[in-house]
Amino acid sequence: MKLFLTFLLLALSSVAVAQAPLCKEIATELRELRPPLFAGRQRLFEYQQRAGIVYHGLADKIFNSYLARNTKPKDYIACFHLKNLSAQVERLETLLPGAFFYGTIRRLKLSSSATVRLFADDVEKALNSGSITFLDISVPSDSNNGTALKFGGFHRGQNGLYINPNQLPSDQWNLIFFHEFAHALDDSLRNAVEKEAKSPLMPYLERMAKKAVWDNADEEQVRAQILSSFDRGFAAEFRAWIVAASLYYQTEKLPSVEWFEQILQFSPRFEPATEKIVYLFLSPRFVTEPKGVFGDPRIFDIVTNIREGWDEVLPHMGPLKKYITYQN
Repeated sequence: MKLFLTFLLLALSSVAVAQAPLCKEIATELRELRPPLFAGRQRLFEYQQRAGIVYHGLADKIFNSYLARNTKPKDYIACFHLKNLSAQVERLETLLPGAFFYGTIRRLKLSSSATVRLFADDVEKALNSGSITFLDISVPSDSNNGTALKFGGFHRGQNGLYINPNQLPSDQWNLIFFHEFAHALDDSLRNAVEKEAKSPLMPYLERMAKKAVWDNADEEQVRAQILSSFDRGFAAEFRAWIVAASLYYQTEKLPSVEWFEQILQFSPRFEPATEKIVYLFLSPRFVTEPKGVFGDPRIFDIVTNIREGWDEVLPHMGPLKKYITYQN
């Protein structure tokens, strides 16, 4: 027991030592930030202004520290608890998504690439317009256990997203930012989600599978419904990763992401062949089995025909095409 306690104390002390520089930064920022005990309205207003500046500055510091040193936001948050500042944590946490996402936009706007700057401008417009309904830098509380280890995600139904810097290495932040916001800017995906809400695919296919004979109009309608479902799934992922790859190659001084380079077969530049490489990587990960309604030969033949067509001519990029720039 004594030996166990010794190891426990050593472990705790090592955590404390590792957090000491971070906590010192927090203490320095907050040293002068004490609310007036007895103050009039003017002094209280001045304190609130000062507090807003300090907390926004702290949020920016956490973002910059994450990018520069891969320091996790949760380590800074732990400092608040260690220094009995738990009541202030919630205020800081509400500012962190803005610091991370708008901070990234500001950096991308400095790019020499017109395409990267255009993407940053369009993301900013989407954020300011409210078309993206929620932003977070942690895993949403209603996510299932399988998403807890994910770096980021896009909620198709709510048109909101999160990227989790407590899980995601900082050298991969921009890549995942490109991917998730490509989803958010994808009009084809948004239209397909709206179509699914009005006319769900599976009940429709179940009705069509029970229909003994189809005419040409039936076949075209089934094809349109299935294409729309691909615009929510496989085709949407293809478009988002193509945009991410295009911007990845165009962003200066972006750290190399080894797993992504491997997917792209270490291609030295973004070119039409890169799109085919991404397609061939994704394609076997989105397979429709001839089961359930897809066991109907007519329905499965349409699915097969669409996929075989993409083997020759890749899925459309839609409006996201404007973020594609080929390099010589």
